Amino acid sequence: MSQQQIQSYLAKVVVQSFPQVETGTGSLMDEIQAQLKAALAHHQAGNLDQAATIYQHVLDTNDRQWEARYYLGTLQLQRGDLDQSIRTFLQVVQLQPEIPDVHNNLGVAYHAAGKWQEAGQSFEQAIRLNPHYERAYFNLGSLFESRGVFSEAVKCYQKAHELNSGNSETHQKLADALKSAGEWVRAEDIYRELLVANPGDFDLSMKLAYVLVLQRQYPEAIMLYESMLKTSPDHYQILVSLSYVQEAVGNIDAAIAAAERSIQVAPTQPEGYNNLGNAFKLKHDLEGASENFKKAISLRPDFAIAEFNLATTRMLQGNLTAGWRGYERRTAIDASPQQQYPGQQWQGEPLAGKSICLWCEQGFGDTLLFLCFAMELKQQGAERVLLLCQTELADLLKQVP
Repeated sequence: MSQQQIQSYLAKVVVQSFPQVETGTGSLMDEIQAQLKAALAHHQAGNLDQAATIYQHVLDTNDRQWEARYYLGTLQLQRGDLDQSIRTFLQVVQLQPEIPDVHNNLGVAYHAAGKWQEAGQSFEQAIRLNPHYERAYFNLGSLFESRGVFSEAVKCYQKAHELNSGNSETHQKLADALKSAGEWVRAEDIYRELLVANPGDFDLSMKLAYVLVLQRQYPEAIMLYESMLKTSPDHYQILVSLSYVQEAVGNIDAAIAAAERSIQVAPTQPEGYNNLGNAFKLKHDLEGASENFKKAISLRPDFAIAEFNLATTRMLQGNLTAGWRGYERRTAIDASPQQQYPGQQWQGEPLAGKSICLWCEQGFGDTLLFLCFAMELKQQGAERVLLLCQTELADLLKQVP
């Protein structure tokens, strides 16, 4: 979560979290409520220093005045003073443990501070106290989404949407989570529905086009990108995306034209060079492809897909040594589930007394071809050589000693 995202997000929380301050009857109560109303007016107007001063004055008068402490914690949250905000909200929880808003804002502070478990527990407590708390479901969904647990994020956003179907922000977040969870058809349906209500919305159009590409609905994606270019002819991301899709359908000249245009628009961005390199490779211009991949890498040294593309081009040129080195970058592009296993990648060190796990990542032929290396690892002294292979090859490979 970037600082800009935190500030934008916290500002929304502040606006939506203020409970109504009621005027009391006693003289002291009347004075406190008057001070709180004045502080809230400053707070909502963005005069945070003045608001904080009044909140603290109220607390100096009565340190159990939970409303002032709650508002002060929310102000600290808005400022990005996360540790202090967490401490303040925890103090409010001690005074008023049954107020859902406090747990919700505490969860937001924990989330922004990177304390994922505590954030989840706080949002869940807010929901237990108020099962119809739309914002807490939304925030819990945001937490799951930020952690890559997209199936759970979908459930939370779905519940938040059911509680307030008119909230387009929640509906779009549901579509985003569905897209990330691989439920592309459902995501597409929501993006289309949102575009009916917001025709021409740039972000929604880009998201719809992307989910169409994921489903290989290339012709409609091309039409959408070209339509967007009519109003934004120099938009870099549209041009890069159009180049990719044109290449995917075999329109190589159109892909080259879009890639070259993207480079003209943004010559210091690497994606256009990478796309141009791919198009040149398809036209068997391996030298031109290599030069563009190198340019992309010079602009972004950790650009894994460009390094991988350069490696495969070098292999086609017969430079297998350099090609194999770069080919290792494929794992940084789209990590396989097996790469999530604990343990370090083998770097050629002695294997005596150790276990090593190998896994397939491509076709049957490659699995069988490289099986000889599994036997060689055993001969080098590995205590156990584990092979994770395709299900279809399991019975055959069980016969290998």
